[in-house]
Amino acid sequence: MRLPRAPVLALLGALCLGSTASANELVFDHALHVQENGIECEACHGDAKQATSVKMDLRPSMDTCGDCHDVEDEAECATCHVGDDALSYEPSEVEVDFFSHQGHLQRGASCETCHATEGSDVVRAAAMDDCRGCHTTAAQLSDCSQCHARGAEMIPSSHGAGWESWHGVEARSADNGCQSCHTQSDCQQCHSGDNLRPRVHPTGFEFRHALDAQVSSIECESCHSDRAFCSSCHASRGVIPENHSLADWAVFPDGGEHAMEARLDLESCLLCHEDGTKPVCASCHGD
Repeated sequence: MRLPRAPVLALLGALCLGSTASANELVFDHALHVQENGIECEACHGDAKQATSVKMDLRPSMDTCGDCHDVEDEAECATCHVGDDALSYEPSEVEVDFFSHQGHLQRGASCETCHATEGSDVVRAAAMDDCRGCHTTAAQLSDCSQCHARGAEMIPSSHGAGWESWHGVEARSADNGCQSCHTQSDCQQCHSGDNLRPRVHPTGFEFRHALDAQVSSIECESCHSDRAFCSSCHASRGVIPENHSLADWAVFPDGGEHAMEARLDLESCLLCHEDGTKPVCASCHGD
């Protein structure tokens, strides 16, 4: 089981999301309150709107619970509190150090963005994949320090002894989560040249890989998912399609052959001519 490594409400570390609890914890059913009774997150966690640090305790106070429940009847304490020292409990520590709920809410995020289970109102702890839904992974773990004080020193428990020898199995699985921390360039730094076992690219593959790419681009994309990986290599070595060398490929004022090709099959052009934010043609033709 992969432990959550993303911004997590302190209350979610302490409150049970189900109906069981260990000593000195709380029994609390978010589904009952949120899904069945329609209570909004803000009703109990209104302080989140002003929370600029995960160190803030965002759990509801006893008075907040008292708006609906009789909290003065000690006989009812066991309804929520479990353990010999039931009223003494601390929120669980979270691995994130720098996170502002206020900043994210002001930018249009909602509680459900990170804490709702898809298709239901059940509350869950946020995971790193929630962060990556908006924040792109940076190469060489250079963005870890934005949220974590230990930064790149944080290594998942799965990355133990022998991990380098068998990590390929998990990397090939449908839900590997590698992209939460690693970019394609991280892989390429290790899997380049002769440092690739088992060998999938035989000697001379660089000079004849175009045919294989045309036959099965999906297989290539299992490792080379970034188009820039292909285009940067082709550009640096002056490798361009044959028709790009024609005298009338790009001429003023009608654009020449490239304009006609673009109108017929623009998607083919974008395989190389796109920088991830807008088509490269915009540099000449404008936005």
